[in-house]
Amino acid sequence: MYKKVKVAICGCEGHVEKFGKLINSYEESETIAVWDSDLNEAQRVADEIGNCRVWEDYDALLNEPELDGVVIVSPAIMHADMALKAIRAGKHVFVEKPLCISAEDAYEVRKAVLENGVKFFMTDLPALLPPKEKVVAALTAFCAACCFPGLSRARNRAMNGFFIGFIPLLVVEIM
Repeated sequence: MYKKVKVAICGCEGHVEKFGKLINSYEESETIAVWDSDLNEAQRVADEIGNCRVWEDYDALLNEPELDGVVIVSPAIMHADMALKAIRAGKHVFVEKPLCISAEDAYEVRKAVLENGVKFFMTDLPALLPPKEKVVAALTAFCAACCFPGLSRARNRAMNGFFIGFIPLLVVEIM
């Protein structure tokens, strides 16, 4: 048996509506909230996804007990800070690439993931997949890993020569 994972879309960059709709297409997951620094944009995205609450305060959203994880689709300069806050709040995290803008931030995120026991995913999948399939594969793995406690990170991956050490790829393995 699984627990339905409840996810918030955080940031409204790019093709974020597709993320919310994809999450909602699985019976195991549901998009329940949208946050963006631009409330009008957050409302537009929430309306398109459907059945989502718009949050004005990111920190307050992370304190929502019903929330299991966040999908961070904000400007890249915000990724590390947003991910760290979510991880430290005990939320699973999916980050649209890039993870962050410095190696120091990447190490800090890695440390927080290991210390807090949350699932962490990022859209940095093999180059052989078209962009749409990369996002679908990564979000599918994120939802599955959050629903089923035995699932975890898969393989490690080098990113621009910097070894992150915890970014999963296509196949989620059972621990």
